[in-house]
Amino acid sequence: MSGSRTESPSRPLTQHNTSTRLTSWQIAHLLQRIRGGVDRRRLLALGLGGLVALLTHHIVAKADATASSLGSSESVVVATRDLPSGHLLETGDYTITTRPRSMLPSGVWQGDPDGMVLSKSVLANEVLIDSRMGAGAFGLISTELAVTIPPPLAPPPLEVGHQVLLVTVTAPNGAFVRPATTIATGRVLVVSSDAITLAVPAQVANSVITALAVGSIDLVLTPG
Repeated sequence: MSGSRTESPSRPLTQHNTSTRLTSWQIAHLLQRIRGGVDRRRLLALGLGGLVALLTHHIVAKADATASSLGSSESVVVATRDLPSGHLLETGDYTITTRPRSMLPSGVWQGDPDGMVLSKSVLANEVLIDSRMGAGAFGLISTELAVTIPPPLAPPPLEVGHQVLLVTVTAPNGAFVRPATTIATGRVLVVSSDAITLAVPAQVANSVITALAVGSIDLVLTPG
């Protein structure tokens, strides 16, 4: 019939493009590349792990060598913050830790710090020592005794905590001695118009009492 047209046969919905197919050789090559990348990452991870282990071993060995060179350690009382002179120690003011014995000051405090009074100020992280510790309101340490003397005729301006020299011009037999003799060092505990209380080394306390019995004691203020 005129005017009619012939339709071409319909194409199949799916066409296979042979150019996009992977050959078995290409698949094998791709798998080989993937495995190669994985192996390289594994090798890199193993290398990094070995490096970390080597560095860790070196750091630990160096720390052990340092600790060994410093010698054995000892438990000490350390201030946790700056503390003023006259402060009454309580929980939170100090901590117990260990320090190498070779780095410790002399006279490390060995007792219970609770309720002790500081005779001198201490800084945070400072090891507490005998000469900075006291007991009771006077702040005496274990190697001291308190003595009371009448005020000298012309005493220096004294305050609690001042370091002084105790000087006498009287010998134990009552005779005058020249020049004046220093019989002890002391630390001022209490100052009043009637008396001065001093902390002196325990071994010289009797000498101070003897000097008072036969004469008088003058005080010399020192920079300490």
